[in-house]
Order: sequence, then structure tokens, then C-alpha cells
Amino acid sequence: MTLALTVALAIAALPLEGAITTFSLPAATGTYPQSMSPGGSIAGWYLDTNYFVRGFVRGSNGDFVLFDVPGAVGPPPMGTFPLSINKAGLVVGYFTDAQGNRQAFVRANDGSITTFGVSGAAGTVATSINQDGVIAGYFTSAQGGPKHGFLRMPEGVFVTFDVPGAVDTEPQQINASQILSIAATAPDGSTSAFVRTKSGEVVPIRSGQSAQTFPAGINDYATVTGSVQNETGYVGFLWYRGLRQLFQAPGSRYTLPSAINNLGTTAGYYVDPATRTQRGFVRTVDGILSDVAVPNCITVAIDGINDAGQVTGHCTDLSVTPTKVVGFVGIP
Repeated sequence: MTLALTVALAIAALPLEGAITTFSLPAATGTYPQSMSPGGSIAGWYLDTNYFVRGFVRGSNGDFVLFDVPGAVGPPPMGTFPLSINKAGLVVGYFTDAQGNRQAFVRANDGSITTFGVSGAAGTVATSINQDGVIAGYFTSAQGGPKHGFLRMPEGVFVTFDVPGAVDTEPQQINASQILSIAATAPDGSTSAFVRTKSGEVVPIRSGQSAQTFPAGINDYATVTGSVQNETGYVGFLWYRGLRQLFQAPGSRYTLPSAINNLGTTAGYYVDPATRTQRGFVRTVDGILSDVAVPNCITVAIDGINDAGQVTGHCTDLSVTPTKVVGFVGIP
């Protein structure tokens, strides 16, 4: 995969027409998909009527499996937070324990749940899992303390690491080659983006505009997407082996990609400058940015995209009273 030389792009937003389905659970006051597998299964969390957070997996056939990690407690909105799902249906995320700390878990297809933590850590959060079952995330040695990165191998062995000079190291996603997209916080509070290779080399993603760069998704070609803060707001970026490309929705001061697939298609949301509403988008590798509309919804955000072009995310459903956040899935 290749990227053109660094340029700022503002491509006309074209509406997409396709089949988008919204979904919610009967007892949910809000439904928040977080990740989509290559086969179309979705992992995420929902708020129940007591505002306790519970996990779900939605199969590609539309069937739901609901779950709580044993020991997940705490006042609302605490509970079980699935964040990533892989091709095999393994789900990772975190839950809140009795001390208010975050602890990591992995859930297998048969429903069995394994909780885990880095040795000596007060809290551990699993943010992503690749197709081989390698898990990435971060941990803290003390509640509220600095964050350090980790990899957990399928056999349970941990590798821990930090971005040199960073106060916090937060891996975002891991790809098939164990390459990570990482957000790192400097002592002055600014956030920068990095990739970490399987060999442990940490490479900075240069924004060229600002110290504030926020990575999100990474695909199997090690192309990273995310956002860069500039003088007026945020623009999206693509980065591949040192080549960087900036893009934005037309006229928008806020374009925030959240995911990228292996075709180089990015997805996320932007703020419409005319209506000041949040709208979903997909952007192809050749630079065509298209609006994603969800029936009866406003405040649309896309959280995941797979290689088939299916997207998932959440939005506010205006067709129910009171309005509530629902999930959606489909090919725009």
C-alpha cells in the first residue's frame, strides 16, 4: 500500500446510500459498539436501566450474547467494557473491580472469561486483540499513576514497554504483525502518536502542524489513521512508513477518524459546519469522503469498519421517546 506525498485534502462529501440497521437491547438506555470483526460480529457495551455497564456481542446474524465479567462492580457508570473483537470471536476489554480499578479480561467464543493483569499492577486495560490472539493495552502501577504499555501473548506471557520520555504510554490498536498504534503523553501534557514494531522499535508519527497528534486505527499494512489538532480544530491523517496525508470533511473544523481497514478505507465522524451536527463518514484510499446517514438518527459516530466495508457505530435515535443512543451496522 502506498500513500501520496503529504498534502491537505478536503474532498466533497458525497452521501452514501445503502442498508444501515440500528439496534438496541430492550433494557438498554444506551448501546455503544466498539469493534467489528472481519466476519461482521460486533463487540461493545450498553447501559442498563440502572446505568450499570454490561458487555455484548452481536453476531453477524443479529443475535446477541450479553455478559458481565464476574467481579465487575462499582457505582454507575462502571461495569464491563468490551473494546475489541477478533476473527475468532475473542473479545477483550476491561472491568471495574471493588476498589474502582480497571482490570483486563478476554472472553472466548464458548463464553468463558479469563481476567488478567500485569504482575504488580494496580490496574490493567486491554484495548485491542489481533487475529493471532496477541493482546495490547496499558497498565498502571498505582491507581491514577502513569500508564505503561503491554503485549500479552496467547500463552499468557507479558511484554511491557514505554515510549521514551513519555509520562503515559497507551497502545490503541494492534495489527496482524504485532505493530501498534500508540498515544503517548509528554510531561507538558501534549499527546503524540507513535508506532511500535514487533522488534520493539518505537517510531514517531510526525504531524508537521502541532504537538497534538491522536492515533486511532492501524491496519495490517501498518497504515495508521487518527487526528491532528491545529489552530482551528482537528483534521484527519493517514501515515505509512513516514509518509503523511492530511484530510478533512469540506469546511469542517472537526474531522476525527477512528478506524481503518486493509483496503485503506478510513471511517469516523466530523462536525457539519452548516448544521453543527456530528455526522459519520467513510473515506476511500483514493480520497473520496462520503457522508454516512443513519435513519432517524443524529450525532452519528462510526467506531469500526471491516474489509467488507461494513461499518458499526452509535447515534442518537430520534424515533423513540425519550431519545437514546443506539448502535448501527451496515454497508453504507
